Amino acid sequence: MRVSPLLALLIVVGCGPVAEAPARGPSAGAEDRVPTVAAGDVEARVHARTNAARRGEGLATLSLDEALAAVARRHSADMVARGFFGHTAPGGADVNARAARDGLACRVRVGDRTLVGFGENLAQVWTYGRWRETRSAAGVRRTYEARSADGVAAETVGGWLESPGHRRNLLAPHATREGVGAAVRPDGAVFVTQVLC
Repeated sequence: MRVSPLLALLIVVGCGPVAEAPARGPSAGAEDRVPTVAAGDVEARVHARTNAARRGEGLATLSLDEALAAVARRHSADMVARGFFGHTAPGGADVNARAARDGLACRVRVGDRTLVGFGENLAQVWTYGRWRETRSAAGVRRTYEARSADGVAAETVGGWLESPGHRRNLLAPHATREGVGAAVRPDGAVFVTQVLC
């Protein structure tokens, strides 16, 4: 039994270009079916789990901002379409540039300071936890241990909470809203973008 790569995470707080993560995971044969999930279900579960984590820390929950979700969805879809994983797209746009294209900006007053710019968390997780290969004269067949949308969300938010930078973004006391966008690649990779303000 092999264990698939479970999680690749990056964070940005004014970071520059980020190295691309290679595509991972098994390629399925004709009779094999890689489990899939609906992107919208993953988004809803990530939002719910984010707010549960914030409540657990005594913080206010985040409202779901559809304009920020559109920015997040486009970035996740772009990562799938162009085969990269990072906060900065191949053309050089980061979360603030992507949001500005939609006329969005984030300015939050905290005490005597004004914080400017969006927080962003990214994750790449899989729609399965493990797979088993069975070899026979007919060839190799893979059987996948499927993850539900909630399982994908649990892996995503759990990973963010274990990473100091992601955790800081997710539990920022001044944050009041978020947008979550997910895209699913045919090989079972799920790209999740969370934009916070």
